Amino acid sequence: MKKIVYVSLLIFAVGSWGCKKEYKNPNAPTQDEVFNSADGMTRVIVGIKQRFAVNSLGVASIYSAISASGLTTKEVAVLNAGNADLAQLEIGGSNVAPNNGVILSLWTTTNITSSEAQKLIDNSGNIGDVNLRNAVKIYGNLYKAMSLGTLATFWEMVPINTGDNAPYSTRADALTKLIQ
Repeated sequence: MKKIVYVSLLIFAVGSWGCKKEYKNPNAPTQDEVFNSADGMTRVIVGIKQRFAVNSLGVASIYSAISASGLTTKEVAVLNAGNADLAQLEIGGSNVAPNNGVILSLWTTTNITSSEAQKLIDNSGNIGDVNLRNAVKIYGNLYKAMSLGTLATFWEMVPINTGDNAPYSTRADALTKLIQ
């Protein structure tokens, strides 16, 4: 009986020390992996476009901007009054709740695209090929400008720079930044 216990302990000890495997998830690369390769930055460009224009994870910035602009200026109307967020925008004024889904989605997705575009601009120098480096920087500037322009259209104060506790700037400063 003692032999079985000792053999079992020996097998367990060898088995637990003999194999250490660390599996990396290829679908969850780190920031360094993404922003230090041309392939990673190209995929970021596709992700920014997807979030800004055709977001399958939620409402895209373009949809929210068109809805908010059209409803507040009475250019479009809500046919389904059951959609409370759109109906609030159509009525306007103090009827728009602070947690309005259209406004929150517009703010969130546009700030995310602005932040990711800034990362492209900042890290474009990590690409060796000059043509690809310039293309990545151009896409970064394009999406940064579209994001700042969209934010400046709807808010008086917007964050031009990205990061924790980023200061807010006036609409005029944002518009000046986006045409630089």
